Amino acid sequence: MQLCLNGPILMIKIGKGLGDIAETTLRFFKQIGVEEVSMPTQWNENAGTGGTTRPFVPPTQTGPRGRQSPIWDEDLLMRIRDRIESFGLIPREARLGLSGNILLGKDGRDEDLEVVKANIEIAEKHTTSGLDL
Repeated sequence: MQLCLNGPILMIKIGKGLGDIAETTLRFFKQIGVEEVSMPTQWNENAGTGGTTRPFVPPTQTGPRGRQSPIWDEDLLMRIRDRIESFGLIPREARLGLSGNILLGKDGRDEDLEVVKANIEIAEKHTTSGLDL
């Protein structure tokens, strides 16, 4: 969508973070006009999972996470990206997520930072704009 308010043309894109890649979820977001999505890093075809009463809205994070998740699987990310694209959506970014160890400077932060660095390199290959912290 383009808007011109007596000046330069402003581009507005509608985006959404995905909690799953179920057919019903991807079809729903495409139907309501979402163009770009934040790509999940795990394969999950169970619509509305994740502890929320609002099935298309991922739950909020209420505090720092525990340990950093393992290094992402590149083949899995490519499959997730391909599935998202097959519904006409653009996987714009992947959510990095930072461990409580990194955020709070606790023991184990150096090991967690190595995982983060590896995930950044992987995300650069498989998303159009990188990461969302």
